[in-house]
Amino acid sequence: MKVAGLPYKIFLFTIIFSPLAFGAVEPWSLFIMKVSTFIAICVMLFRQRKRETPFYEVPGILPLMALLAYIVFQLVPLPPGMVRLLSPGTYALYMDSVWTGRPGEWVSLSINKKATLAELLRFASYAGIYVLTVQLHANARVLRRTVTVIAVFGSVLAFFAIIQHLLPNNRIYWMRELTLGGGLFGPYVNRNHYAGLMGMIFPVIMSLFLYYRPKGKHASFRERLVGIFTHQQSNTSMLLGFSTVLTAASIFLSLSREVLQVL
Repeated sequence: MKVAGLPYKIFLFTIIFSPLAFGAVEPWSLFIMKVSTFIAICVMLFRQRKRETPFYEVPGILPLMALLAYIVFQLVPLPPGMVRLLSPGTYALYMDSVWTGRPGEWVSLSINKKATLAELLRFASYAGIYVLTVQLHANARVLRRTVTVIAVFGSVLAFFAIIQHLLPNNRIYWMRELTLGGGLFGPYVNRNHYAGLMGMIFPVIMSLFLYYRPKGKHASFRERLVGIFTHQQSNTSMLLGFSTVLTAASIFLSLSREVLQVL
């Protein structure tokens, strides 16, 4: 599998762009996340159809497909009797609205089809990211590169979030004003969401720190000190250790719900 393949590049773009674009909670950023995910899936399936890459089994794909099918089912028009059986509340609502003028018309369980369709596309994009993750990272070299990218991205994001916290003007990136309120931290309007993201990235950086920690033993303190500043693995470990502390500090400074519960 090519490390620099187009689906992989789109995958990296998506996982980095989404947090930076205010957490991909606005229509434009959510749209870009969905489109990029679907493009990556289509390119990957096209290459697999040409047998350039194999298709690997996706753990938990059946429950995931069942969830998407459940959302789709809510959009399917059903006869009144079935609506009454499955959702008496929805049946009563239709009795006072749609069926007063068009009795017996087939209707869906979803009262707001537009919102249900939007949620279907959102969940489908999440499922697409999961499938891409499984297919692209069966290669160990690709997996190492992705872990490195996530660690670097998390460290830079944590550094930016701390700087923005120390030099605040109540605007994201010192430019985007909060029009509907909120408690910003980093690129997120909601500091709890930022802490959730960094809570997932923190174990990745910590794991790399433990992996690159020097394994050799030196006879004296002087030899250990020299080894720290001369061995490449020691320098990498020190950098990752600093990134680990930086990430943990940003989570603590966010004063998210989880942090406040601990305090």
